[in-house]
Formats: sequence, structure tokens, C-alpha cells
Amino acid sequence: MTKKIKTPIVRNLDLSIADGYAITREDIIINAIREDGLADKDLLFSGLEGQDLDTLLVHGTIYPGSNFIYASPSLHRDHATAMEPDLIDYAVERFIPMFAVYDATKFTDIKNHRYEFLDKDNGSESLLAAYILKNVE
Repeated sequence: MTKKIKTPIVRNLDLSIADGYAITREDIIINAIREDGLADKDLLFSGLEGQDLDTLLVHGTIYPGSNFIYASPSLHRDHATAMEPDLIDYAVERFIPMFAVYDATKFTDIKNHRYEFLDKDNGSESLLAAYILKNVE
């Protein structure tokens, strides 16, 4: 029997309506995750450069030939652990801002936000979605 490979969701998210009060950039991203049916999953998040989208879709990582990603189980910095990166801020600083969402059950946590694929030959199957962030000013 042939194994069916699920194609990751890829779409643009317009952040221009985020005002930081009534609706934040995080709200827009979380709403997209909910709309795409991913909210009930154990997730990892990674802010990336959008020009690496093709590599990401093929390998599950922007580092071809490697078996890891840099990610966080949280979209934003936990104020109790100030060393945690704010991934939304990191993502929007990229030339082409992009946000990747992964299935956390397909990784083992190494350290310092580095996660290794459990199935090193099928890293792309861990990628659930890639959101290109538009109008981030």
C-alpha cells in the first residue's frame, strides 16, 4: 500500500489589520491556525525567511541535508523565561517574513530551540503549514 503524503498548507496572512490592541499579529496567526484545523495539535513554530519556502517544502527545514529545525513551542516570549525568542518579532524582521508550523510529535527536543526529526528521511512530513506574512509594517 502506498503511503499518502499530506501537503502542507501554504497561504498568505495579511497583518495590516493588526493594531496591537483589538487585534494583534499573534491573533491573526492563531486564527489562521484554527481556520486550518491545526489548533488541536501539539505544535512547534519557527520564524523563517520566505525566500526559503521551496527548500522548506521539500526538506521540512531550510537547512538541506540536515535533520533539524530551530523552533519554539510558543509563538511569543514567556515573560517568566525572558531568553525565549519572540518568534513573531523575529519572523516579521525577515526580508520576506514567513512562519512555519510543525507537528511537535515528529521531533525530539535537543536544546536551545533545536529540534531533531524523529524520521530523518521524511522531515517534510512534519511541516503542517507555512504562512507568508504580508503588510507587516
